[in-house]
Amino acid sequence: MDFLTERDGKVRRLDKPTRDPVDRPDSPTSAAPARDALRQRLADLPPWHPSSPRADRPEGKSLSFADQVPRFEARWKSHEARWPDKPADKTRHDDPPGSWRGRGDHYLNPRENSEADCLIADLQRPEPQITQLLQEIERDNSHGGVLAGLEHRLKGTDRLKEKIITRAEGDLGGSLTDVVNEIKDAIRYTFCFNPEQYVSGYFAVCQRLESAGYQMIEIPRNRWGDDPEYNGINTCWQQAGGGRFELQFHTPESFYAKEE
Repeated sequence: MDFLTERDGKVRRLDKPTRDPVDRPDSPTSAAPARDALRQRLADLPPWHPSSPRADRPEGKSLSFADQVPRFEARWKSHEARWPDKPADKTRHDDPPGSWRGRGDHYLNPRENSEADCLIADLQRPEPQITQLLQEIERDNSHGGVLAGLEHRLKGTDRLKEKIITRAEGDLGGSLTDVVNEIKDAIRYTFCFNPEQYVSGYFAVCQRLESAGYQMIEIPRNRWGDDPEYNGINTCWQQAGGGRFELQFHTPESFYAKEE
């Protein structure tokens, strides 16, 4: 077969190819090692990888979130093994009795620590009433919403004290009372809705809270689509005279990702 080539704007007919067919990229002989290498790379992929031939899923469909959970858990264990969490140094031999020390060398002297304990108790006192209302909303809602992680509705005392100290450092003229009054998540809850009911469920819960006398005290923080590490909607509520709490809205998948 004759071959055509173009040189200096002229088309010329050649009697033989410019190079041996064996060296051509589409030659079966030269392509075999590349195909073998590609097959090996595919075989080495873990089953959860979208391109893995071992993936146990219908052709053309990607893995669901639940299918990928084992991979997420394995990666987290690997992270913890590489970067172990160092325990907080909560005691020092020269710390006076009744003082408190947390992570990052956060410290409260005995008077401050006692005052912080009282303020935190005041923050968390409305919890039973709020929990009862949200459980009623959970039972009555027609959107399939459920309260998730209810056992964690009270933020830990140590975590709150760290937050108090961090805020106090930026408010040199403020008292501990002023600082504590800015904390809105000492009591916190999460409603989970499936994606299909997420929007309607969100508005239904908000309407019930407003009917019960609670007011949203901050613009909702919608982190869907603009936060690579967290997806969800965060809202803050308060009843006249107190009863401040945070309410997050998640799907089952986004809640699992946040917690685990």
